[in-house]
Formats: sequence, structure tokens, C-alpha cells
Amino acid sequence: MNKNKNVMKKNVLYLLFMITLFCDGCIGKKGVDLPAMTMIVAEPVKKLELGLAGEGEVFLDWGDGTVDSLEIDVELHYHSHSYASELAERTVKIYGYSVGMLVCEQNSLSALDLGNNTALQILYCGNNQLESLNIAGNTELTFLSCEQNRLRSLDLSKNTELEALLCHNNYLSEINLAENDELSYLNCDSNHLTTIDLDENTALIYLSCEDNRLTTLELDNNTELTHLECDSNQITTLDLSENIALESLKCSDNSLRSLTLAENIYLTTLECKDNLLTAEELNKLFNSLHKNSFDEMKKELTVDGNPGEEHCNRGIAIEKGWIFDDDTY
Repeated sequence: MNKNKNVMKKNVLYLLFMITLFCDGCIGKKGVDLPAMTMIVAEPVKKLELGLAGEGEVFLDWGDGTVDSLEIDVELHYHSHSYASELAERTVKIYGYSVGMLVCEQNSLSALDLGNNTALQILYCGNNQLESLNIAGNTELTFLSCEQNRLRSLDLSKNTELEALLCHNNYLSEINLAENDELSYLNCDSNHLTTIDLDENTALIYLSCEDNRLTTLELDNNTELTHLECDSNQITTLDLSENIALESLKCSDNSLRSLTLAENIYLTTLECKDNLLTAEELNKLFNSLHKNSFDEMKKELTVDGNPGEEHCNRGIAIEKGWIFDDDTY
């Protein structure tokens, strides 16, 4: 009997939702009438797929008259919908305020409104056509993947819980991370960044800022950093003596004239090819490298493409157990 009552209750709630959804006079009178998240699909598509996780019931309006009632839980589940016809634009809406994780990648989205879903903690919205992204209302957000869009700006000042940010392959000319002191993972490759200030991001462990327009990179405060990839910039000097936890450094294809690694006793990977390091500077670098050994872990070094590669003394590094992994030795 109780089971029948629950089924009847669910059906009644769903019927009420459908009535308010399609009755213009009723929209806005109750919280459920306002979509927690709205997205616009900019191109004709035959099928959409969304991933949801959280707790409770949500309604998914696919924009063609089809509305699915879903009971979501903490496990991520994907929900797909096939369209009978291809329209130039569709608006998809999600009703319900308990969505903690949304995956909407590769859906040709031109707009994404998340403002009414304050429970959102994890968002994957990469590989779309987004020119802007407003996440000021999503203050619980800890993980954001918005790579390969068309973003020219990204305001993260309200997202103080953010721990991981993947914003590579956009058009960002600046990024302010001063309020994101919990950030431990950052990939901002392939943007238009000329500077990046990471002084407040002392929890940072992984940083990849390849293929930008950086001329300097100051990381003295980032003492927890273990992986740094800053290839394909215009950096002239790099001092990482304060980053004693560093294990892997890739800084090739810059304009480096000096590289300081005096205290990096855990380093096992160093790629600094195609820079401007002279034989004297390379010898200084070799002398600064540690001679620690690690079980089942090679210490690999790449320096080809520097002016001093032919006349430097590679034996200094070899005697310390480093292996040159390039085409010139």
C-alpha cells in the first residue's frame, strides 16, 4: 500500500510540474518552475548526452517537448536523448537544485547558465563553443573543466573552494587566481597569457602553462609544486630553487639564458631543449643537479637545441646518474 502511495505521489508531482512548465501564467510561482541550469545548443544535433550526479529528483527538459524525470545519486550516470529533427538551436533545461556534478562536454553549447544551482561542485563543460561562463553563484565548485571553448575572460573570485582548474585552449589574456588559495591543479595551456600571478596559490602541486606569452614565471611561494610544464613561452630566466618538491620540469622552447635548480633533490625529469643556454650555463646547471638515486626511477635530462649543447661537459651530469635523452649524445 505504501509503495502504491509513493508511486501515486510521484505521478502527481510530475503532473504538477508538467502543468506549471507549459502554463505561462504559472511560471515563477514556485521554485521548481525555475530551471537550475540552462544550456543552449548552437548547432543541429541528432543526439545529446549529459552526465549528472547528486541527490534527489530532477527533471530534464530536452527542448523538444520531451521531459525526463530522473532520480540521481552520488554515482555519475549519463543520460542521452535522440532528436527526431535537427533544429539550428535548442534550449535544454535542468530542474532541481541537488545536482552536484554536471558533465556537458562536446555538445556544441553556445551558452550555459548555472546560476540557480548552488549545490554544483564539479563541472565539465569543455569542447563547446562558450564565449562566456558565469560561475559566480556556484560557490561550492571544487573542480572546473572548461577547456577548448572560446572564453576570453573567466571570473573565479567567488569560487574560493576551487581545487582544480582546466581552462586550456581558450582565448584568455589574463586570469586572476588570488581568491583561489585551495587550488592544487592548474592547466592554462594555449591561451594568450602574458603574466600569471600564483603568489596566493600555495597549495599548487601541478602547473601547466605551456603555449602562452609569458616572459617571467615567479614560483617562490609554490613550495608544494611537483610538476611544472611551461614550454613554448618567452621566459628568459627561471629560478626554481625554492620548489624543493619538484619532480618533473618541462621548460623547452623558451628564451632561457639561465636555469637555477639548486635545491631540487627529488627531480627526475628535466626537459630544457631549444633555449638559449650557453655551455657555461649548462655546466652550471649540471653542477647544481642532485646525485640522489631512486628505486626503479630514471633521471632523464634533455638539453638539445641550446647554443652550448656541443661544448658543454655532459659528464658532470652523467657522473650523478643522469641520462641524456636527446639526439645529440
